[in-house]
Formats: sequence, structure tokens, C-alpha cells
Amino acid sequence: MDLIGALIECGAVKFGDFILKSGRRSQYYIDIKVAETKWEILNEICDRILPFVYGNKLAGVELGAIPIVVGVALKSNKDYII
Repeated sequence: MDLIGALIECGAVKFGDFILKSGRRSQYYIDIKVAETKWEILNEICDRILPFVYGNKLAGVELGAIPIVVGVALKSNKDYII
């Protein structure tokens, strides 16, 4: 899957002038909450994260990371916490 193309097509990529939580400025922003509502994109994101999973348990912060941590947990057969 062309993940970048899929993110743009579903409207998750926004172009403009953004101030990120870190305080840095960016000319683009990826609204992950838009992206993870599309099963194909969520599946691809989880597949790409899977090779970097280590340990016995996964963790994700509430709300934004929940679909991703659940998807990766299912693919890796690991428990997760929120």
C-alpha cells in the first residue's frame, strides 16, 4: 500500500502552518485519528509498527493510540495496557 498516498487521499494530511505539541512549527500535520478510522490504513500502520515491537506487553496513551495498540497487539499476540 502507498501509505503516504492513502493518508493524503483520506484527508489525514493537512498542509498549512502548524505549531506542534513540541512547540516546533511544521508545514504539514497528520491527523492520525482520521487515518486510523480507515481499516486499510490502520492495518498498514500496524504492519509497519510490528517489526519494532519488543517485550511482553504493549502500551498506548488514551484515545489516539488505542486503535493502533489494539491492532498491533492482535498482530503480535501480546497483551496491552492503556
